[in-house]
Amino acid sequence: MKIHEIMTRSPLTATASTPLKAAATTMVDARISGLPVTDEEGSLVGIITETDFLHHVPGKPRKPRAGLLRAIFSSGKEVASNATTVGDVMTRDVVVIGPGDDHSIAARLMERHRVKRLPVVEDGRLVGIVSRADLLGVLTRPDEAVAAEIREHVVHDLLMLDPDTVAIEIADGVVRLGGKVPTRTDARILEAVTRHVDGVVSVECSVQYEVDDYTPDSEPRPTGVPRPNW
Repeated sequence: MKIHEIMTRSPLTATASTPLKAAATTMVDARISGLPVTDEEGSLVGIITETDFLHHVPGKPRKPRAGLLRAIFSSGKEVASNATTVGDVMTRDVVVIGPGDDHSIAARLMERHRVKRLPVVEDGRLVGIVSRADLLGVLTRPDEAVAAEIREHVVHDLLMLDPDTVAIEIADGVVRLGGKVPTRTDARILEAVTRHVDGVVSVECSVQYEVDDYTPDSEPRPTGVPRPNW
């Protein structure tokens, strides 16, 4: 599934000049743990999260916990005197994603960078935000709907095969493919595309084929890279 299909459009934002307490209040009221920071033209310039607040509270840094911002700003503690606006504490090197990217890319980025949300940027402008919760919504897609998409859109529409030639079993997002298709290429495409169907966690493929049409020269290669002389 593409990011633009699951992202939150017109997300709450802050500017670099937004007072820290105002940003914290917005985050507490909306029950979110981060705000994208934009300039007057709507271009993304940073992001502010609970962690950014933590780094500027006097005393030993603490691990994030539920209600952290509420605790900080209702306990009488003040943020460090040299930090008064969002621009003073925000993270400027932001991990972003594009609206046309696949949700699997977002999942990998969140895991690699240990973040809970990704601003969605197109031509430098913020167009949305995608969170872990949005990705979980994709993964909880019913198995029956996943199987139907594989059968109708992958087997029938893409490969132009009779759906009955492919056996599809799915449980908790784990897909098992069986049956027999005309060529090895068909089998490889079937497995590869199925892995990208929304709701698929993993694929076990035991599909057989009638003709082995695979040759080294048929392996796709990047544009501009010469083929080796096998």
